[in-house]
Amino acid sequence: MVSRPVGSASEDVGAAPAGRQPIVSAIRSGLALLSPREAKRAVGLTIAIAVASALEIAAVTAVLPFVNVVIQPTAIHTPGLLAELYRRAGSPPEGQFIALLGFTVIVLMVLAAVGTWVILYLQNRFAASCQTRLARELLDRCIHAPYSWFLGRNSLLLSRLVYDDVVFWSRAFVQRLMMMVNDILVIAMGVALVLALSRRTGLLVLTVVALLAAASVRLTRPLLTRLAERKRVALDETLLTANQALTGIKDIKLSSRESYFSELFRAAYATVTDAHAGLNVWQETPAMI
Repeated sequence: MVSRPVGSASEDVGAAPAGRQPIVSAIRSGLALLSPREAKRAVGLTIAIAVASALEIAAVTAVLPFVNVVIQPTAIHTPGLLAELYRRAGSPPEGQFIALLGFTVIVLMVLAAVGTWVILYLQNRFAASCQTRLARELLDRCIHAPYSWFLGRNSLLLSRLVYDDVVFWSRAFVQRLMMMVNDILVIAMGVALVLALSRRTGLLVLTVVALLAAASVRLTRPLLTRLAERKRVALDETLLTANQALTGIKDIKLSSRESYFSELFRAAYATVTDAHAGLNVWQETPAMI
């Protein structure tokens, strides 16, 4: 067992993953793992995300007229949005109107912050429940599978499939997909606001945003695919190396190969951590752009 090559052990789980899928197909495959009840909860959570995004946009938008009035109080007497708001407020004294605008901005910002926190909490709870349900189902299917199915498969890598891969699906797919929905809604509402103020500028902004989004996804997706595959293979090697070193410690001591297995584990684990760091960086890059 100790002398067995670690690199070949990743083949025990089965065939290698299929080639790169189109984005829509990959999203459908990931969503297919949701149960009908979870799919309904995901729709409800998406609606809640839309409401929270609207509050966030409203809070940011309300800051602009407030700052304008503070800097130039006479703006409320100039025809425009501020004058309309001033008229609807009953034409109070300037100081009272500024205080009213400030209070409105504070309320909207507090509501937006609370909404963001609630959405974050609900997203994490939803991802956790999906993770628990899928992990239980996978383990249940493995336990009830025919014994012949286990022949030629590595039990350690099967346990990684039940634990680590399910965590990746629930956190890196389900939760991030919801965050993408939030980002898309914020961008859409922002563009709609710009279109309402200036159609020509809005169309220009929409075109630039669309081009940047398409370019960022097209450039980062191949890199993310390579990093994810690199992490998966290296993680298998890490688990097998640690298992071989600990279960075969007697043979390792007799052959004086402690340094060999220590270096083998270090190299594989360094690959896992480097790939994980790269995934975290490049997954956030499109949102920053």
